[in-house]
Amino acid sequence: MMHTLTIELPNDAYARLETTARQMGKPVDLLVVELLSSHLLPMAAPSERDQVTAALQAAGMLAAPSAEMQRAAAEGATISEDAVRQALSRAGGKLLSEIVLEQRGPKA
Repeated sequence: MMHTLTIELPNDAYARLETTARQMGKPVDLLVVELLSSHLLPMAAPSERDQVTAALQAAGMLAAPSAEMQRAAAEGATISEDAVRQALSRAGGKLLSEIVLEQRGPKA
């Protein structure tokens, strides 16, 4: 069930709301609903995926894709296994599998 709410906003507040909605590519009313919902509804527990992502970011092991990578993905570009190996060899540092094995400790 949906309810209608009419509110009055100062001109500058509405202008900021309208600008933000336009930048996000959303109608103003949808943005308002999302903003209110995000502040009023209890936050759901983060998923396991979100927890892993946060841990990798905190450890400096996860980076946002570059603009070039995003463009290539949008175009459906593919990459060869050799190109992936070369890119990973330039990354430096320990392999994730090595870090996991170290953290597990010796086998009992």
